[in-house]
Amino acid sequence: MPEQEDLIPVLESIFARPSVSAMLDLSPRQFERFVEYVFRRAGYGVNDVAFKLLKGVDLELCQSATPGSKTVGGIEVKRYAPDNKVNNDTTQKLLGAPLLRDRRMRGYLVTTSQFTHDARALGATKRHVHLLDGEQFVRYINYLRGSIDTHPDRGGAFLAPDAIAMADRLLAETQRSGAKILTIGNNKGGVGKTTTARYLAASLANRGQRVLLIDMDPQANLSEVAFDVKAAAIPSPHLGDYFAGEQPLTHLIRQSSVYPQLRIIPAHPDLGRRDTGGFFKPETELQFVRDLYAAVATIPNGPHGAFDWIILDTPPAVSLFTRAALAAADYVLVPARPRDSSAAGTVNMFAALDAMGELMGRKPRLLGGVITHWNDDKSSLDAYAELGGLFERRGSQLMRARIPFSYALERNPQQAKNAMSAYDDLTEEVIHLCQ
Repeated sequence: MPEQEDLIPVLESIFARPSVSAMLDLSPRQFERFVEYVFRRAGYGVNDVAFKLLKGVDLELCQSATPGSKTVGGIEVKRYAPDNKVNNDTTQKLLGAPLLRDRRMRGYLVTTSQFTHDARALGATKRHVHLLDGEQFVRYINYLRGSIDTHPDRGGAFLAPDAIAMADRLLAETQRSGAKILTIGNNKGGVGKTTTARYLAASLANRGQRVLLIDMDPQANLSEVAFDVKAAAIPSPHLGDYFAGEQPLTHLIRQSSVYPQLRIIPAHPDLGRRDTGGFFKPETELQFVRDLYAAVATIPNGPHGAFDWIILDTPPAVSLFTRAALAAADYVLVPARPRDSSAAGTVNMFAALDAMGELMGRKPRLLGGVITHWNDDKSSLDAYAELGGLFERRGSQLMRARIPFSYALERNPQQAKNAMSAYDDLTEEVIHLCQ
């Protein structure tokens, strides 16, 4: 391995493609430098204090890289071989660190190995201390890479690894019903996300499935259709009230006046005030997942009965709402228009999907891409081939059903028989893939 002064390119390379094996190629001292590098990329200021016995940790964490910034925690770093698990003694040493006697400080034990059951149990007794094994540390890095820019200190906030442990606890403690959660998204406007959510939900309901739509787009186009009103006229409660902390999700469920067989949690333009513009917000992302699982997906005897499907329509930008919807998803469907401009939005969606999958410790299944606005012309065929390659490289595919271009589809579905038939075909594909 390179000398210390030449280590930065190596650390950058591992950060770009993190793995436990790559970290094991580092010496213990080099791994400590890598952990320092990761936390700096997360927005912290980091000081090497291994030589200061009054600290009791290897690295001191500060609120930012600004000199004199407030101390917020510390890290103990252990580069261990995979068969050498971190035990109670090492965990106890972290718990007894002088720096962490103040419960407002966060403590982290980061290793390339795993923890014994007893070490995990001991760590769980202290809510201000988090144990990150090798795989969790890799997840943290990947979530970090998909959530923060290359100059995190400019944002004035840091991204703590606590979110990984929070997500693991959420999944371990949640009892899920059989409801399938399908997120429809693409980082591109005008590709038919809302239209696909609308007609896929209606087609499922026509087959006797109980469907809940959740409109997570501040434009509220799906909600406009569901109630045949303009977005500004959608009454409270709506999803904006939930993200404002004023209403639980269960209070937002309403019957669509246009599609009586469907239930919907409506959006409203006010929802846009709660958006962080894609900037990381793991507590909010995870709280939405927790509330959706606990308050909606698991209540068979609720006022609206149990749901077979929960379909989330997302905004064109990879916003807080898109990220939360991807974190909650079991399945993801990506509408794409057969144009060259669709490729970039699709790639951005994949990146967001990867980041949220790392946070949750399990990635939703990418069902594939559904081609909308289809025309049998050369530009459509060329774009179709390019998009097909993108999905194939992800181990997925384009759906066989292609939605033909039709002005009538959004205005008068009765005059868009070909498009409606294609959505019926798409529904059959989705049901088959989700069995």
